[in-house]
Amino acid sequence: MKKWLPFIGACIIGLAIFLLAENKVAQSFQQCVTDERGHQSANNSNKSRFIIGRAIEPQFVCSVEFLDSHSGFVAALAGIAVALFTYTLYTASIEQAGLTRDSITLARDEFLATHRPKIVIHAIEFSNDISDSPAHPNVGASITYFNKGRSEAVIVEIQAVISGRGLPLQSGIILPTIQTARVVVPVGMPGTFIIGSEIDDRHIRLLEGGQAVVCAGVIIYEDAKGNRRRTAFCRQFVRQMSGRPCWVEMDEPEYEYAY
Repeated sequence: MKKWLPFIGACIIGLAIFLLAENKVAQSFQQCVTDERGHQSANNSNKSRFIIGRAIEPQFVCSVEFLDSHSGFVAALAGIAVALFTYTLYTASIEQAGLTRDSITLARDEFLATHRPKIVIHAIEFSNDISDSPAHPNVGASITYFNKGRSEAVIVEIQAVISGRGLPLQSGIILPTIQTARVVVPVGMPGTFIIGSEIDDRHIRLLEGGQAVVCAGVIIYEDAKGNRRRTAFCRQFVRQMSGRPCWVEMDEPEYEYAY
């Protein structure tokens, strides 16, 4: 309703100006009213009856005659009124379109907030790189992740490193970038990547006491709106009772998180 108030107000003001002009300015209209009232007086001896009717009838009859004699001017005014109405309708449509877009954007944002992607680490397996020395292969890790969220994720960067560290771990581990290619991960689908190192089994034997070989990294990905999210991991290299090497979780919240 508020959208139409300017148009309604303009119509009322225009009508008021028209009535004022024809009653105060237009001599032909004033003469017509005088003639009509004289005609009514001559044909209605009972002047006490139809007081309101006698007042309105000359105004109406003379207004019609006035409009008919100035049809071109009236047509121009009608054109202006139509233009004003069209402009009012146009602005109302633009405003309504903006409100509709805002509603759609809000609904989409709410949908994406409840249907966000979520990359989780599924497994980190030990792998050997025998390219440099088959007798003493370098330590590596094969990372498998899944998108457990409700919309697709786009991985934009992976940072990771395998290095010897003192325990407990200190903050500030530098994670070099190992992948920058954008990878789309649909809902429920896995992905893998490999982390290599220059540490072989001889280096591992030299690490004693509070030293450990650590595999740390972070997967950086985006949702449909381009919001960046991170899934980080941190594992320590150990040998099982059977002598089989593996990566085990570490209680390091600074390097093990997801948001």
